[in-house]
Amino acid sequence: MFIKDWKKEILTIPNLLSLFRLVLIPVYVVIYLGATEPSQYFTAAAILAVSCLTDAIDGKIARHFNMISTVGKILDPVADKMTQFTLTLCLSLKYP
Repeated sequence: MFIKDWKKEILTIPNLLSLFRLVLIPVYVVIYLGATEPSQYFTAAAILAVSCLTDAIDGKIARHFNMISTVGKILDPVADKMTQFTLTLCLSLKYP
């Protein structure tokens, strides 16, 4: 019984999208900080766009399909703040 509840709580589409946003953070850092060509900056921007899109989608899915979970209530804001912190850090490193 506990195992089934655990899977239902953790393995939801909104939680997986939030985890995906966390995975995108180091990818963005590597591409943005190593960028020297305009195309590399566009790639970094595309990664941010995907992150923003998944943030919007996970909230809509969670509310519409009642997939709101305790883990999601923690994971989503953590992913948001980590992304914001990473953007601030990358910009300050690139343009001191």
